[in-house]
Amino acid sequence: MSRGLLLVPLLLVAPAWGAVAQEADDEVPPWERPATEWVAEIEALAQAMRDHNDAADALAEGPPAQADDEQRACVKTHAAGIGALTEVSDASLEKAKEALAAGEVDRATHETRKIMVAESKGASLLEEARLCVQGPRLHRSLRRTRVVYL
Repeated sequence: MSRGLLLVPLLLVAPAWGAVAQEADDEVPPWERPATEWVAEIEALAQAMRDHNDAADALAEGPPAQADDEQRACVKTHAAGIGALTEVSDASLEKAKEALAAGEVDRATHETRKIMVAESKGASLLEEARLCVQGPRLHRSLRRTRVVYL
């Protein structure tokens, strides 16, 4: 009977452990994958960045009618930042492909990291742009972040 009690927790833990192992496999950086997978991943990240840019442009073109000038300016500022990051991402994509074709792994890795950072920051800026039009309290709180030095 004690063996049965030991097997039950193992049966519950084993599937969860498999999911953790699968998740860890998904987190392998692109530069540790074959070149074809690497290129596919950075192309997907660059496309995600372009999608963020399109969404930000749509927000900037059509903020709600009740949005005030401050909210519109907030959205446009964030959209401009996303646009700049999209340009960086697209340029880095081309440079990474060139570097991979030339066998320059270090340069390709550097450009890939730039794309990854741009996409991450672009997603954050898009969320902030959406908050700009959520209401006056939310978008003003974005500007009033205080830095406390300890």
